[in-house]
Amino acid sequence: MRRPAPTIGDDGGLVPDPDGREIRVWTRVDARLVFEEMWLRFAALDEWASAAG
Repeated sequence: MRRPAPTIGDDGGLVPDPDGREIRVWTRVDARLVFEEMWLRFAALDEWASAAG
């Protein structure tokens, strides 16, 4: 599903913006995929930090 991106109002809330750039809106989340990607990113960060000294 794609919709226009909202803007952030003065109170920090989301304000509909019909002219906002198009973004993908997820209606379901695959928790396994989210956690798998998170652990891969942690591993990459650890590798980068180890190489940096």
